[in-house]
This record gives sequence, structure tokens and C-alpha cells, in this order.
Amino acid sequence: MDAIKLYLDEDIFRILAPVLRSHGYDVLSVYDVEMTGKTDREQLEWAADQNRVMVSFNVRHYADLAETFYNEGKTHAGILVSPQIGFSDLLRLILNVLSKSKSEDLRNTFQWLQGWR
Repeated sequence: MDAIKLYLDEDIFRILAPVLRSHGYDVLSVYDVEMTGKTDREQLEWAADQNRVMVSFNVRHYADLAETFYNEGKTHAGILVSPQIGFSDLLRLILNVLSKSKSEDLRNTFQWLQGWR
């Protein structure tokens, strides 16, 4: 079973990546890999190349990108989205995803974090 690796978008709290790493998870943010200012497509392509699940508050753009990737026959490790929520709620939802699923469960899916309550 492959562990889920996350990639956090620019709009996600910067502190979330080190907090999740302190829990033992493999998490990078756009800040860790100097990808700030890149387009959402570039972010998702990078995440796909690195086999990392994209996490973002930018629901509309990533919904469109999920459809675009599907139509183009491109694969990705998964996309987790949420409307803007507080840090502790976001942390709880992501920890639920990480503890209750494996990487193959998320592959090529677009999911709302709120579904992981």
C-alpha cells in the first residue's frame, strides 16, 4: 500500500506542511519547491509528475483542471479541495484522508475534503 504524498497549493496555510510532516506524513507545499506564482495547471502537472495529491481552496479552477486532465487522457495522483476553512478544520479533514485511505484510492479523483468528516 503506497502512502499518500500531498502537495499544498499557494492558498493553503503555509504552516500546514510542517505540521503534517511532524505527524510523519510526506507533504510539500509550493513554497518548499519554489513554485509560487505558477499557474494552477503548472501546479497540478508538477504534482502529477511527483505522484502527489494536490490540495487547494481553489475549487473552481481545480474542478476545471480535473475535467481537462480527464479529457486529455492525463493522470494525476488526486485533487482534494475545500472552500476556505479554518486551519484546525483543514488539518482534521486532511488527517482523516491520510489515515483512512491509500494513494490508489485518490488517483485521478476530484474530491471535497468535507466528504472526509
